[in-house]
Order: sequence, then C-alpha cells, then structure tokens
Amino acid sequence: MESTRKGGLSGAGLKWIAIITMLIDHIGAVVLMPLISISNMQGGQMPMELMTIYTILRTIGRISFPIFCFLIVEGFFHTKDAVKYNIRLAIFALLSEVPFDLSLFGKVFETSHQNIFFTLAIGLFAIIVFHKLRFNMTLAAFMIVLLAAIAAEMINTDYGAFGVLLIFVFYFFRDKPLQRFLAFVVLCIVNVVYTYIQMGYGFHPMMIAAIIPALLPVLSLIPIHIYNGERGNQPKYFFYLFYPLHLLILYFICIAVV
Repeated sequence: MESTRKGGLSGAGLKWIAIITMLIDHIGAVVLMPLISISNMQGGQMPMELMTIYTILRTIGRISFPIFCFLIVEGFFHTKDAVKYNIRLAIFALLSEVPFDLSLFGKVFETSHQNIFFTLAIGLFAIIVFHKLRFNMTLAAFMIVLLAAIAAEMINTDYGAFGVLLIFVFYFFRDKPLQRFLAFVVLCIVNVVYTYIQMGYGFHPMMIAAIIPALLPVLSLIPIHIYNGERGNQPKYFFYLFYPLHLLILYFICIAVV
C-alpha cells in the first residue's frame, strides 16, 4: 500500500504532470508531425529546428502514460465503486474516439487504432477481475491479465499490450519501488524486442539502439516516487474532459497552420 507522507505530490499533482506532458507530446504528434510530413512530400528541405523541437516534445511526453497507469491503480484502491469507475473510463473512451481519430488520422472514424481510454479501461477491468480471483483461482486470475493484454493488442489501443501490462506492474508492485523499477525496465525492453519481431525485423542491430529511448518512460517513476498517497484537489471530470477537448483544439490548430 502506498504510504501517506507529508510533502510530495498528491494524486492531483501527478495528474497535472501527466496531462501537461501529454499536451506537450500531442503538440508534436498532431501539429508538428503534419508540417514535417508536408515538407518531406514537397521535396523541400525540412528545417532541422522543427525536427529537433518535435523530438524534444515527444521525448517529454514519454512520462505521461505511465503516470496515468499508476493513477488507474491508485484509483482502483481508493474508489468506493471500481465498476462505476471502469464504466466511466469506457464512456470517455467512446466519447474520445472521434477527437482522437480526427487529430491523428484526419478522419471522423478510424478503426485501425483506439485511444488511450480504451487501454486504461481494459487494464482496470482486468485488475477488478484479477483482484477478485487472485486467491481462490490464481491461474484464472493470471489468464485474465494475459487475455486483457491480447485484447488491447487485437483492437490496437494506444500502447496496446504494453499499456495493460504496465498497469499490472503498478498493481503487483504497488508498495515495492525497487521491484516496480526493475519490472518497468524489463517490460520496456521486452516491448522493443516484440515490436521489432512484429515488424518482421527479427533481432536487428538497431534494436539495441532503440532500447535507450524506449526506457525514457521509466523517468516517470521520479514524480511517482514522491507521491504522498493523498488525492489532492481534483475538479470533477476536468481530467476526463481534457483528453478529448485538447485533441479537438490541436486538430483545429493543425488545420489552420498546415
């Protein structure tokens, strides 16, 4: 159990870090990436400054998702009704799909990729079931983890199986920072290997070079480590609404500048 300590960051503080870094990441993905793509298609010389800014923004954004995963687990342990919490995530997954598809694919509806709320909802659902079965039906409980990861991968949610398994890393090692760190690192490395194999490259030399940037999300454990166990002041539904609304705003900015 995460201990309550004086000072540090509350859950609200962590959420602010997560949404700000997510916003920074999405400015790169939604606004700058189309500018870079157009420059390449037109055969012009892409300004190196633009690519540098893009890389910096996406690098900063790597710490966002793990914080959301951590907060899903904390929310599960602190909520009065985990099922209602899960339903709320599922509702916002559906509400966010059009803004997500517009901002990243320029389409009202795109079935090839699903937004982050789907990953979080699947992960939370699996935790709810696992938590009920973990003592009496241990094998079935771990099968739930596996099936949830496969489901996320099959419908191609943001972060896919990696995202669901990361949620379980925070669940299993909730009060064990060292084990949490090691499991996180291993999961990041396995994700790189899996991605390269999935792309048909096999054990390519570039895989080694890809491991270092793949470990950037582990930096999220720094703010997570100073979490004080308190909820903090959280405006109701603000953090839920921020996701689809900021994607819509970035989409319209992209339309205006591209």
